[in-house]
Amino acid sequence: MYEDSRNRIWIATIDKGIAVYSDEEGALKYYDENDGLTNNQALCILEDSDYNLWISTTNGLSRFNIRQEYIRNYSSKDGLSNNQFCYGAAYKTNSGHMLFGSVSGFNMFNPSEIVFEDKTIPIILTDLKIFNKSVPIEDNKKSVLKNSISETDHLILNYTKNMFTVEFAALNYVNSDKNLYSYMLEGFNSRWSEPGTNRSATYTNLNPGEYILRIKNIVPGFQDSGNELQ
Repeated sequence: MYEDSRNRIWIATIDKGIAVYSDEEGALKYYDENDGLTNNQALCILEDSDYNLWISTTNGLSRFNIRQEYIRNYSSKDGLSNNQFCYGAAYKTNSGHMLFGSVSGFNMFNPSEIVFEDKTIPIILTDLKIFNKSVPIEDNKKSVLKNSISETDHLILNYTKNMFTVEFAALNYVNSDKNLYSYMLEGFNSRWSEPGTNRSATYTNLNPGEYILRIKNIVPGFQDSGNELQ
């Protein structure tokens, strides 16, 4: 159990994530994997100077922004010595440093010194395919691409080229496997696609007209999106 600076009681549970009790709310409120927690087996809870909670689990470390009710997870890919933390092994020093004990020893860090991802990570187009074949760059009137697709701001396709794929990527090389993308073809789609790791958008048999392809990356740890490409 852990009492935060606002006198709320937080409880680390064996298989239900974390629970919070306050005099105002009365009943317990739970946060688990469905809310973004890295694992339902919570072990220790600490609060940093920005009122965020840090929760160690059997599968990594979670940072819980209580005000936004948003959770950002950390694993060995982020520099932790091990994802398997230990029950009761947590301590906050007078300087604000946090120590969490794992099966590989202690992980020590100062939350105020952690640099979070840049929410303006640029997105670039990496390839254009028509009927699953990459389009070459050719300097002639009939060419679809006269420059690299990353340097092309508009395309003109005739009706025979009615199946095409646009590939893209965010220029974020830190834990790139966590990059999430969502896209929408304005004039065809009415809503954004569900965020996922897929880095391509394919369309077939579009009606004649003008369309705008919008792509955005979703930065893990933030509720809003990262940069958007149009």
